[in-house]
Amino acid sequence: KIIGLADNATVVISFALTTYVGQNIGADNLKRTRQGVKSALVISIIFTTCITAVLIMFGKPFSAVFLKKGQKTVIDAAYSYLVICGLMLWSLGFLFVFRAALQGMGNTFVPMLSGIIELAARIGIVCLLPVKMGFSRIGIAETSAWLCAMFFLGTGYFREIKQKKKVMNSL
Repeated sequence: KIIGLADNATVVISFALTTYVGQNIGADNLKRTRQGVKSALVISIIFTTCITAVLIMFGKPFSAVFLKKGQKTVIDAAYSYLVICGLMLWSLGFLFVFRAALQGMGNTFVPMLSGIIELAARIGIVCLLPVKMGFSRIGIAETSAWLCAMFFLGTGYFREIKQKKKVMNSL
């Protein structure tokens, strides 16, 4: 629940970016599209850095809000998860930005495929990590899945930009 709240800022950025990219691609303004994506990435880094600091400083009290009093072991595990996810929250922000940019450019296949890659990465990584790592392996699997999807979407974004540039130059 806490990570869901923490990523809301980047989700909102991505919603706005989808429309922004769509309008600028429609106007054949690739330069402005790329600048908008860069700005969204910078804003995302700023938000996620601030949120990460809050999660690290106040993760235990936030976790305690959702749990019964006296569950120190569970609170410690939740805090470990929050720290792992918090430190990699920037990658989730990048994932959202690249996904939104691709969708704004009319490419829905790559974002859909990234969801499958993300799921497969979560399952594969959590199965590969040793059980004795405990609950932290779930945080590692989660953030590794974000990274896999981010790289896949980032590659798709840059390919799409290159293709659009080639088409615009040929006109």
